[in-house]
Amino acid sequence: MMRPQTKNKISLVLILAVFLGPFVAAYLWIKYNDDPRPGHVSSLGQSNYGKLVLPVRPLDLTGLKDLQGRPLTQRDLAGYWTYVYIDSSQCDKRCQRNIYYQRQVRLLQGKEMGRVKALFIVSDTQGLTELKGHLQNFPVLKVAVLAPEAAQKFTAQLEVKDPVTGKRSFAERRIYLMDPKGQVMMYYDTNRDLSLDRKLAKGMVKDLKRLLKINKDVVEKK
Repeated sequence: MMRPQTKNKISLVLILAVFLGPFVAAYLWIKYNDDPRPGHVSSLGQSNYGKLVLPVRPLDLTGLKDLQGRPLTQRDLAGYWTYVYIDSSQCDKRCQRNIYYQRQVRLLQGKEMGRVKALFIVSDTQGLTELKGHLQNFPVLKVAVLAPEAAQKFTAQLEVKDPVTGKRSFAERRIYLMDPKGQVMMYYDTNRDLSLDRKLAKGMVKDLKRLLKINKDVVEKK
């Protein structure tokens, strides 16, 4: 028969595994991925993995409603660094992977993770029931439905200019980063070979950690 002390130790280990498991998994997953390739160089003279949106632009959330049918407003995201991702509600493996990256990147900010949110905008409603099952492990992710009549105007805000061709384009599977003032300031292209995208999250971690630190320093100085 198992002793009470042994039972208590096993219970403690199980509790720690439940609470620390996601953090350990996220750390190991990022640690053993390949290093990201540097992207653009910011005005701070540091290399960003993400591509800068210049100039930054405010994101008008008109046309977005949460799963309860209520309009989403800037007030819901004000003061947070927010990842913005648009895809089908039928969320395939690449979509699930991109959302998973956002979850892991947020976890790896440690005590600063409370300053980070993620917004998943779905362009249809056919797969919402199944989608809820995929998102159970990311409860802080906000899901919003984009009204069809507002889609063209909304996505036009997220078009970026190709530095080589000069053409403007919007990629549904890009991950955008919005600052605490509600301005889109950076994005990550995920429409690439999967083996290259293994580097994506590690670059996102570094970029966000730097931004959180800079933003915190500015706020504290005020």
